[in-house]
Amino acid sequence: MIVLFTRTLCTLFTSVFAVIVCLALFSQNVLAQMPVDEVDASAEAEATVETDPQETAREDTQTDRTTLVARAQDRVTNLAANMSNRMEAVIERLQNIATRLESRMTKMSDSGVDTTASAAALASAQLSLDAAVTEISDIDASVYAAVSSADARTGWTTLKAKFTSIKDFIKTAHSELRSSVSLVKEASLAAQAEQSAEAGVE
Repeated sequence: MIVLFTRTLCTLFTSVFAVIVCLALFSQNVLAQMPVDEVDASAEAEATVETDPQETAREDTQTDRTTLVARAQDRVTNLAANMSNRMEAVIERLQNIATRLESRMTKMSDSGVDTTASAAALASAQLSLDAAVTEISDIDASVYAAVSSADARTGWTTLKAKFTSIKDFIKTAHSELRSSVSLVKEASLAAQAEQSAEAGVE
């Protein structure tokens, strides 16, 4: 009985081993007969991704365009910063002149000089300076809005109009200050002439 059982196990083991060997040999033969270009076609397709030359050219063009836009925005921003800095410096100088002129007119008025016309011109100049200060106070936000606008031409046109408005206020203030200075000189000369005439009469 034991001998029969042992023989059956040996036969079964030998059969299983023979099946395993046959399967191994069969799989090697099948793989050896497959053409090289058919082996794992999906892996090869993933490994060799072809690039479309037109797509590459489009990406390069888009990159160049983005670079040019960035450079143009930088140039506009720098130009606007230079212009606004110069305008602010001019406004500050004109404001200093207006302040000194007002102080001088007060002293002249206290000494009997009629400074009414000069004071009116100075008040008008101050209004123009205040308007220029108001316009230029948000210039950085206006520049940013212009350079980041989807419609660059409209953005630049709006910004240019703002700078033109500031420039006009500055020019008007400058002209009115010159007028005020001229009028105060005339008033001073008239007061001196009047004093001389009074002294001559005495």
